[in-house]
Amino acid sequence: MKTKNLKPWCNLYSIASKFEIRIIPSRYKIICYSATAYLFIAAPLFYLSVNLYPLASFSLMVFICISLLKYGDNFLIKYLIKNKKTEQFTITLSGDFQFDNDQEKPEGFQLSPLSRVSFLGCWLVYSSLQSPDNLQAKFIFKDSLSSADYSRLRRVIMALKL
Repeated sequence: MKTKNLKPWCNLYSIASKFEIRIIPSRYKIICYSATAYLFIAAPLFYLSVNLYPLASFSLMVFICISLLKYGDNFLIKYLIKNKKTEQFTITLSGDFQFDNDQEKPEGFQLSPLSRVSFLGCWLVYSSLQSPDNLQAKFIFKDSLSSADYSRLRRVIMALKL
């Protein structure tokens, strides 16, 4: 007995071959920059003299304040983030991608198997299709991507390693 409304099996489990990934400004980036600034200020102060502990504790307080700004609904963080432009790129399952910007002829790129995924985000290592020897790198924090975009990008990176 045949039924007319059955879909072919190949369409049931099909996946898209291209994905649009949208990158918004990251809040983790502010924390990383403030932690780096704290280490560059506090580490030499602790190393040089015991008399500089008040200055080191002041720098720690600045670090804590900047970190708390990240979690609160502070207008300064919103101002810093809202003025940043969002980026967008289209990526295929084979690792080919191109940034969607206002250029007339957008340049294509290919992800390298050297790209990595971590708990903080994705480290993209890529080269231009015109000059494959010139490697470039870009780190995308995890909070810059939606959960669906992060899993798609992670899937593409992991597929390149196989």
